[in-house]
Amino acid sequence: QLALDYPGLIAESCSAQVAARTGDPEAAYRALETRLANSDAKRPTARLWAEGTLGDIAAQLGREAAARHWRDVLSASPSDLYIRAQLADWHLQRGHYREVVALTESYEQVDSLAVIRAIAMHRSQHPEQDALTQQLRERFSEARWRGALLHQRDYARFLLDVEGRPEQALEHAWDNWQSQREPLDTRLLLRSAQAAGNRDTLAFLRQWLEQYGQTDARYPEVAS
Repeated sequence: QLALDYPGLIAESCSAQVAARTGDPEAAYRALETRLANSDAKRPTARLWAEGTLGDIAAQLGREAAARHWRDVLSASPSDLYIRAQLADWHLQRGHYREVVALTESYEQVDSLAVIRAIAMHRSQHPEQDALTQQLRERFSEARWRGALLHQRDYARFLLDVEGRPEQALEHAWDNWQSQREPLDTRLLLRSAQAAGNRDTLAFLRQWLEQYGQTDARYPEVAS
């Protein structure tokens, strides 16, 4: 339906992402890369959408090109919080903590970016880590008290990587995964299950990934 209503790069980006996550990321990346290079689309939104999708598929393939695609999007659209979080998380996984801190500067009010920033600060022993950790602790506590905890992924990451509470992290990562199954959600659940020593969840996830033909360089836990 999307292809019928809005033919072009946005629909093709969505199709490429589905293909990438169900068995053929290499072909999906090549096809969308070629389509973008040959496109005469004038709408910047469509081109940026395709560029962001290429970044996601490149990350799935474990290619450094992912960062280039995401930087290209941010250079044209600095307010794109999704892409900013993707790039920050990419650097976080590689231990590039200075890059993470720079990317998340002044974005402490955005939960996803604030948590990524807190993890980078925690791992690098940044002098401001305690202040940010306390802010997030209070923010999540208030959200839970009010029944307004909307982003369980962020809370689960905070519990796992900052607070060191894998069992509680697993509980929230599982609840999050019931409705959100992007690669970062799946990886968080894998990491939480591994840290908590929950073999049943690990086995279930590995079976699920195999069922849908999903492979991802960001899931080292699958092979461990």
